[in-house]
Amino acid sequence: MLTTQKGVMIILDGLGDRGIPAFGGKTPLEVAETPNMDRLASAGQCGLVDPLFPGMPVGTHTGICLLFGLSKQDTMKLARGPIEASGVGLNSNDQALYFRCNFATLKKHKHGYDIIDRRAGRINSGTESLATAVGTIDLGDSITASLHPATQHRVVLQLEGNRLSHDISNTDSGNQYKTKGLLPCLANDPSDDIAVKTAGAVNRLMDIVYQKLSRHPLNLERVENNLPPANGIICRSPGKLPKVKPLLNQLKLKTAVISGERTVLGLGELLGYDLFVKMRASPPATIRICMPR
Repeated sequence: MLTTQKGVMIILDGLGDRGIPAFGGKTPLEVAETPNMDRLASAGQCGLVDPLFPGMPVGTHTGICLLFGLSKQDTMKLARGPIEASGVGLNSNDQALYFRCNFATLKKHKHGYDIIDRRAGRINSGTESLATAVGTIDLGDSITASLHPATQHRVVLQLEGNRLSHDISNTDSGNQYKTKGLLPCLANDPSDDIAVKTAGAVNRLMDIVYQKLSRHPLNLERVENNLPPANGIICRSPGKLPKVKPLLNQLKLKTAVISGERTVLGLGELLGYDLFVKMRASPPATIRICMPR
């Protein structure tokens, strides 16, 4: 007799932490009262897993890619940009180049830009109007650019044009932003003409976006209210939409993703899983987890 088995995987992304002196060296999770998670743990088996390589920490998209059934080889090739793009509905142009970006607070000087705040005060409203104000920009060399808001300060940059290269550097200087500021986008191989052309388009875009957003009414209002303006963008992890087939699909398992986070939803979209974004329950409805008592 054929038995249909079902399973639920609950991913608590970013739950890990370091010990805090005020907590006697314990992590916030160790200090917190977690009766439901304690019960789940006591009813099953616990262990540690190295998702990619022993001792190597992984980011959100890498860790979840592996948990979602993607091979290590495909996971290591997959850039964050196209995942974020898929999460905001940009999944039809496999020749476009997509970047994971932040709206940021920049300060212009004669040699470039200082980064004052990498997340523009974690701006969480009005980003749609900022992206609309930027519009579709002609960067020359038959390349156009557009911005598409994601969650909070996050935004996706889409470059469209003939022959674009992902083999370019980030403009985001990460944790060194206070000393390095906004980095110029460069071709990783200076002899690669396509990468040089693509990097040049990104650099031109940085100036145009700054000019457009610095005078945007939303940012003028934020300055008046002593909030950091979202007057620029910082870019990283460029890539094109991949063609991948995860293990779960190869096994013909029907898979669904329930999440409110666009990166996770984007990954589910790329892998062909069903997505549930806005879960709603009427008052009589209940969700029960059956566990041993």
